[in-house]
Amino acid sequence: MKRFLCLIMLFAMMFSLTACGDNNEQSEEETNPLTEKIYMHNDTSHREEFDFSYIKFYDDNTCQGVNGDKLNQKNEPQYVSYYGTYEIKGNSITMDIGNESFSGVIKEDGHRVNFGKEGFVDWTEHIGETDSLLSAFDQ
Repeated sequence: MKRFLCLIMLFAMMFSLTACGDNNEQSEEETNPLTEKIYMHNDTSHREEFDFSYIKFYDDNTCQGVNGDKLNQKNEPQYVSYYGTYEIKGNSITMDIGNESFSGVIKEDGHRVNFGKEGFVDWTEHIGETDSLLSAFDQ
């Protein structure tokens, strides 16, 4: 009888450890609220630290900043891209892009990202399917 109880306890412990592993993997994926969103600099007319007005964070921990300030001969934005990487720990973010490193905070469940005095806001819903800005980002 003791062996039977020990076997049941052993299987119960193994099952509980397996279940915990699955939950940890899901929570790691859910902890990145930034992926696949396009963020706009809060004040695109006054950027002190960033060379780009928009940024997109990808699920492979890379990011792409886009500047569309210059216009071509047809008065259409001429986009320039900046590429980098980022790392998230809790609500903190470290981003290396354009030969510079920035430390920041993720706020409002990923709706805002602040780097010092400057910040970016989730602008994804404001970008239409035919917006030329979408073509500037790597899809």
